[in-house]
Amino acid sequence: MAQKQEDLIKGFNHQAFAQDLANQAGELVPNDISEEDKKFVVSIVHDFSLIAGDAIKKDATVKLDVNDAAMLAQIIGEWSFHKSIDLIRGKIEPNLRKPILEKVAFTIYEIAKHAISKKMPQEKIIELVEFHVKKSFKDAISELVNKKVIKDDVAANALQQSNVDVISEQMQNANAPVSNVDDTKKIKLASLAYLIKGFPEAKIKNIISKFAQEEAEILTQYLKIENIETKFSPVIAANYLKQMKKFLPEPTAISYDRCFVQLCKIVKNSEKNKIECIIKDERPRIKKFVMSAYEDKQIEMPAMVADVVCRYLKEKVS
Repeated sequence: MAQKQEDLIKGFNHQAFAQDLANQAGELVPNDISEEDKKFVVSIVHDFSLIAGDAIKKDATVKLDVNDAAMLAQIIGEWSFHKSIDLIRGKIEPNLRKPILEKVAFTIYEIAKHAISKKMPQEKIIELVEFHVKKSFKDAISELVNKKVIKDDVAANALQQSNVDVISEQMQNANAPVSNVDDTKKIKLASLAYLIKGFPEAKIKNIISKFAQEEAEILTQYLKIENIETKFSPVIAANYLKQMKKFLPEPTAISYDRCFVQLCKIVKNSEKNKIECIIKDERPRIKKFVMSAYEDKQIEMPAMVADVVCRYLKEKVS
């Protein structure tokens, strides 16, 4: 008998999760936001996350596990946070804000739940959600203009706001250790720290050992930043890394370590049985290399071969 959605996410306490997101929101509201508006932002994050969690538990159209449910509720909470601030800075009247945010949140829920249930890579999910957030936000503002509720200049001002971009820019200089290493390299190291934070300790040490001493020390400092995962939230991290790609050159040389990091990202965002099915007819050494991403011990593999395997897996799981 198929499990009910509520049974699949039995360990997901959506009330506590919503309260935790609201508490984080209270600490992150920018200083230019008034106390009254701050209360509105915190309330929206709490209420929308709570509603999302409750909806997930009752939704029979998709099957999500505990981690999936938490990710969906967090994405809704985070975008509700950012777009509520955009509305406040855009001078949208208080009585008009919640209906706009409800439309955005509903869009996120419908888009993200299907993307997550299909096991899309997290980066792709965030990109897809961001596209639809911007579209639904613009549509909601345009609707108010068409109904002559707000004027064109007010709408234009609201649409120009982007708290996500503001925070992403601030993060380029945040928590940067003092050293002679240039800012571009620091950004790269900070993002790497975010990406490998959850790796087994042996893998992290192996990655650190590949850097020059000063760069290794900076990477280690970033890894020690408390709750770096929350500072680099899914929404902010995706936007931040997207900005980085504009000025960071693409690596030309293929290295085993870079391929292994890519492999870990692929298997982390895919079902294990799907990965096993893809490689079932491969040579034993290829199988060992792929499955090593789930373990502490790396399997030696020529960089060129590792690169081909990663490209093949990425194509098959996407």
